[in-house]
Amino acid sequence: MSLTIDEKTNNQKKEISLITQSMIQMGILLVLSFIGIFIIILVLFILIKNMPGSPYMFIIGEHPTEAQLAAFEAYTENWGLDKPIISQYFIFLWNMISGNWGESLIIRRGTPASEMIIDVFPRSFELNFISFSFSLLLGVIFGVLAYKFKDKWFGLIPQAIKRLNWAILIIGFGMLLQYTFGYKLGLLPATNYFDANLDPLPEITHFRLLDCLLAGNFVAFWDTILHLIMPVLCLSFIMFSFITDLTYSIIDFYKNPKEVHLLSGKIAFYLSLIFASNLLIEVVFSLNSMSFLLLCAINSIDVSILIGAFYCILLTFLIINFSINFILHSIRIIIELVKNSKTDNKIPAITTNSESFLSEPSFNSPESISQPTLEENTLVLDENEENKKSIGKEIFLGLRCKIFNPLTIIGIILIGFILIVAIFAAKLSPYDFLIVQGMDFSVEWYSPPSSEHILGVTKFGRDVYSRCLYGIQTTVKVGVISTLIGMPLGVFMGIISAYFGKWAKYVLDIINALILIFPGIIFAISIISILGNELNNIYWILGLVILPIATHFSQQAVSYEMKKGDIKPLNFSKQNGRKILLRLPNIFLSILGVGCLITGFSILIFESIMFFGFGDYSIINLGTDINIGRSRLSTAPWAALWPAFWIYIAILSFIMLGIGLKEE
Repeated sequence: MSLTIDEKTNNQKKEISLITQSMIQMGILLVLSFIGIFIIILVLFILIKNMPGSPYMFIIGEHPTEAQLAAFEAYTENWGLDKPIISQYFIFLWNMISGNWGESLIIRRGTPASEMIIDVFPRSFELNFISFSFSLLLGVIFGVLAYKFKDKWFGLIPQAIKRLNWAILIIGFGMLLQYTFGYKLGLLPATNYFDANLDPLPEITHFRLLDCLLAGNFVAFWDTILHLIMPVLCLSFIMFSFITDLTYSIIDFYKNPKEVHLLSGKIAFYLSLIFASNLLIEVVFSLNSMSFLLLCAINSIDVSILIGAFYCILLTFLIINFSINFILHSIRIIIELVKNSKTDNKIPAITTNSESFLSEPSFNSPESISQPTLEENTLVLDENEENKKSIGKEIFLGLRCKIFNPLTIIGIILIGFILIVAIFAAKLSPYDFLIVQGMDFSVEWYSPPSSEHILGVTKFGRDVYSRCLYGIQTTVKVGVISTLIGMPLGVFMGIISAYFGKWAKYVLDIINALILIFPGIIFAISIISILGNELNNIYWILGLVILPIATHFSQQAVSYEMKKGDIKPLNFSKQNGRKILLRLPNIFLSILGVGCLITGFSILIFESIMFFGFGDYSIINLGTDINIGRSRLSTAPWAALWPAFWIYIAILSFIMLGIGLKEE
């Protein structure tokens, strides 16, 4: 009997085991996805029930008419408001899934929510589809270049795009494009989805570009293209940088397909960031599309619109996330099958000749076992010493790469500058806090930069330079405190899942992916609308939002260090413990880098929420200043662009230091 047959049998068993394992993992993902839907809908139900005010007051008013009372009765019957709370939840769940969302109570009173969503959903789809199409090709090319030339100077540009994509401040980038190409040069429309003065189009498919082509209205088609250029450019830049990073990771995934869970977790994280970027772009350019409608529904407590819009976004994210994970597991199976088939072809046929077998000594027989000599023992000891020296040298080089990484050095310099500004804001500001926060009618509002106001004046005669100093103080404080709240538990969960092996990491990544599908920024805005926008509430809300992000990056960092140090999961031997001790400095710096990354994300989420108008106006924050200043972007760009610049520097400093410490 040939040994080749045994090897092929073993490989076939491995293939069956691999397919079974992938099917189990996809089954777990599918089950957890359904569970996640029910949990997320339950969270939404609780949020709606606890929102300030009541949607019913908008139906009946203070002095209800018969029509209003009839509308209220219909609303009560549709949502089961006269039934126990458990029954209300299941009625809520069924209405949400079946699409029976009711009518708008505030935004467009009396209009079915489904009709309003059908009007705006195609706009978001067109924006995202065109952006993805433009960014896919370039992102793949740059990702391949970043991986192929990662150790050469030519690869610095794609490497920089791959690593610094998180620091992009889409608010400032979008407004800079608006001011330059929209207001200053007049080349492109600065806002809106199309020119409202054009003749209305027949709504054939509800997709405006397609309807323009079907109707033969090329003037409206070109007008829509012009309105979409700047929003598409902003979102394409975000998607392009993400695709660059994902392409780099997918190439690495090809070499180690068993780490599919890390890639799926990264994809869920990027989907969440793309949603947040999409929301910011729609607000900046006033596109009046899906995400913008959801934000308006939260702000006005229009329950029917809130339920319908959120369900459509949630379902879209779940479908995309499950589809990508299915593709990744399919690729994993194909890669392993190809590797096994190549291994089968390389195995030579070895026959078992009984005569030669009996004539040669067995490997386990006493004749074949020789006792090591003194010289051999000495050689083994010397090799162990050399191994220890090489391991120590490798660890030292790893630490040196982290500490003396250019990104680390630049990040430390920038953070030092930001901290000095935040700590000594009162000393550096030429005006007192009360003056900067009050109204000055002696100064012309939105006046340009001068010797007295070096960065110009914003609304109420407030000095832009002073408000930037005090605003960066608030920014750093919120970023650091919220990170200290959410980081410890995230790091603990990440370390535990990394040490306990692949199933623990896989399950935790799936849970994180499901949490990230619930858009963190929407969750934060909803909770703030219930609890209030005081800073103490914002600290804890942001801590909850960044918890899954901290868990994902901590797990990723610890898994990487364990792989570099050859640390075995669930191995409690002395040798494994010694390896852990040797890698502790690297693990500590990686966790510190994760903390810096999380601080940058916290700042981005906080300033985005403030930009949407959910901030506390009694404190100075840069997001609120951008929101106020962008109304005069065409005539006083300094009022919005300078606060955006300071936010970008703050985010960039923490992101650069985080990446420098996290990677070697």
